[in-house]
Amino acid sequence: MLLGAVTVSVLLTGCAGAPGGNAQATEIATIVDGYDCLAPNLGGWVLPPDQTGTPDPEHPDAPAAGRVPADFTPTLAVRCDLMASIEDAEGRWSGVTAVTLTGDLTPLLAALAEPNDAPWLGPCTADMELVPPLWLVDAIGRAINAHYPSTGCGKTKPGVRDALAGLTVRESTTLKQTLVEPRAAIDSRCATEWTAPFDGETLLQSTGSLPGIEDVTPAPGTPRAATVPTDAAPTEIDGMRWCRYAVEALPTDPPESGAATAIPGAITLRTGRFVAGGTLDTATARLVADVAASEPVPRSCDATAAMFLVLVPSQGGQDLDMTFTAELDGCELLYRDGSGSRALPADVRDLLIAQTTS
Repeated sequence: MLLGAVTVSVLLTGCAGAPGGNAQATEIATIVDGYDCLAPNLGGWVLPPDQTGTPDPEHPDAPAAGRVPADFTPTLAVRCDLMASIEDAEGRWSGVTAVTLTGDLTPLLAALAEPNDAPWLGPCTADMELVPPLWLVDAIGRAINAHYPSTGCGKTKPGVRDALAGLTVRESTTLKQTLVEPRAAIDSRCATEWTAPFDGETLLQSTGSLPGIEDVTPAPGTPRAATVPTDAAPTEIDGMRWCRYAVEALPTDPPESGAATAIPGAITLRTGRFVAGGTLDTATARLVADVAASEPVPRSCDATAAMFLVLVPSQGGQDLDMTFTAELDGCELLYRDGSGSRALPADVRDLLIAQTTS
């Protein structure tokens, strides 16, 4: 029991480190014209910044977090809570909740003035700490991005959180950040990225890397149709839900010198982005089901498709537990869960294109 107590003591006190010591000093914060919880470089632990997007002049990057300047007198604090979710006519967004805090800021300023502890080389806890960005704002609206003092284990010292808890919430505003699911995808129960079908146990080359269709469970209270084995012929189908995805072209740049040689048979995962969704008419749905019930054929074509349909058949208004994937170009094949590929007849492909691209 004594040994156990000593061990716990070492693990707990080891993370604190010695105050000050050899810790690297933090720069003084830059004063800007106003705070912005939507600054794209804040909160990368929630959604990594989109490096391909066009910079938004209304939301430039925030300056690096720093110490409170001696000539800066804040009158309120704004904490940017980054786990909000907002749904509107456009779809489902990630969001940020800006929480404005007022009261006596003296304890908060004292906590922020604490030095960082020297790095600790002993044991530290492996938990992930979520630290919301913190702005301090003065009477005329100028702001700084405040630095949280850290322990020797790189975790924030508790003083700042304790001081924030002692302030009063004046207002809380949720702001839209990134459109995660377009309204069309939500309404058609399609995911925003396309999933990879399997040909037996082999992942196909022209596949996406993330789930392409959401759980097909009906709305609460609606009974689900009996599970249909994937090796059974889909009979009595009277409808089919579709989700269309476009796959970005592979880069054409030659590999860099010294790059590893490609492994024969290696699979390149590609992501298909949601374009549209809807339902097929009954006649076309049954034609697709007939193709899915035909004998599988080997994939003898090396062409890579750029447009796909993920198709979920239904019976009596209930989704069946099977999924088809149709290539609208490339090798023009139809894949069925766990049972290989089928040739997609030109007339069926033309019907699918006509019904899903209008």
